[in-house]
Amino acid sequence: MPSRDVVENQLVIQKPLSPRIQIVLNFADANLGRKLSTRELARSVQISPYQLCRLFRSELGISPGQYIQARRLEVASTLLITTPMSVKQVYMEVGYKDKSLFLRHFKKRRGMTPSEYRARYLADGPPAGFRAESD
Repeated sequence: MPSRDVVENQLVIQKPLSPRIQIVLNFADANLGRKLSTRELARSVQISPYQLCRLFRSELGISPGQYIQARRLEVASTLLITTPMSVKQVYMEVGYKDKSLFLRHFKKRRGMTPSEYRARYLADGPPAGFRAESD
């Protein structure tokens, strides 16, 4: 299975992953909308949180928390330009409960607010039937 790395604000496939890491990534991706702890992720593959952190660093070069944050922001970016969901609906969908934290993380990663990101990528016109809900 391929690995993922954070490159230019996106997770990019680079090399084969161990089965344990792949299981954890799939589990994390399936549960992005709720709070995830390193302990819970480690439990999904029956290893200690310490071992999981070591595996993540070794195979992906990032921590489990960094992976989850990057994936949440990646999914949020996709939702902003492919759905009419409001910014609030998007950040809630990807597991953020605090708007200011989401906005801070999003702006740091993308260099603009979620509304600016949506406007920039929909400048050529939204997909048919697209109508963004107000925030």
